[in-house]
Formats: sequence, structure tokens, C-alpha cells
Amino acid sequence: VLGGHAAAIARRLDESYTDELTLARAVTAGTAALQGADRSLTADDLEVAMLARSNGRRCFKRLTDPEVAEILGS
Repeated sequence: VLGGHAAAIARRLDESYTDELTLARAVTAGTAALQGADRSLTADDLEVAMLARSNGRRCFKRLTDPEVAEILGS
């Protein structure tokens, strides 16, 4: 978590994080942590990526806006 409210966002994320989160649940939890009580975020507001290790090295796979919108139900 980066930015001016990083500590509060990290605290909210800690409340919902488990090692067993699916991708959809992780995106939802991350979005909820970023939103807090005073703002609403849509797929267009977010840049979401996941760390992929399946090719023998670390790289990030960026989710498209439609993929994020589907996860968020928007």
C-alpha cells in the first residue's frame, strides 16, 4: 500500500486478508480497503495486477478493466 493514507488502508486490508483468498476475493478486499468509508471506486479507478510465478520467474499480470469490473460487479 502506497500513498498518504497507507497506514489506514493497510490496517483495513489486514482485517480481511487470509492466505486462502481467491483472486476475486483479494480484489474485492483490496478495493474495500482503498475505499474506506468516504469514497467509492470502480474498475476504471483501479490498476490491478497479480504476481505470476508459473513461468519460472516472477512477473506481473495486469487485469483488464473488464476483468476488474466483472469481479466488482460493476
